[in-house]
Amino acid sequence: MHTIILPLSKPVLATIGLFYAVNLWNSYFNAMIYITAPELKTLQLYLKELIASTQEVMTTAGQVDVSRDLNQTPEAVRAASIVTATVPILLVYPFLQKHFVKGVLVGSVKG
Repeated sequence: MHTIILPLSKPVLATIGLFYAVNLWNSYFNAMIYITAPELKTLQLYLKELIASTQEVMTTAGQVDVSRDLNQTPEAVRAASIVTATVPILLVYPFLQKHFVKGVLVGSVKG
C-alpha cells in the first residue's frame, strides 16, 4: 500500500514544502521582534529597513530634488529589493519543478 501512496503524493509534498519555504523565507516580523543585534539581521529585515529609510528620505526631503541627489527613487529601491529577495526561491524552484509536472500528468491521465 505504501508503495503506491508515497510516489503519488510527491507532487503534493513538493508543493506544500515550497509554500512553507516561501513563507519562512519572506517572514521578517519575528526577526524584527526578537533580534536586537545588528549582525544577526535577516535579509528580509534588512530590505524592509532599507525600503523604509528610502521612503523616509523622500518624504523629509520636501522641495529638494532628491532624485538628482540620491540617483534612485523609492520605486527603484523597492524593485531591486524584490528581485534580491526572490533569487533564492527562484534557485530552488527548478529542483521541485519535476514533481509539479509529474503531478499534473498523473492527475490528468485517465485510464
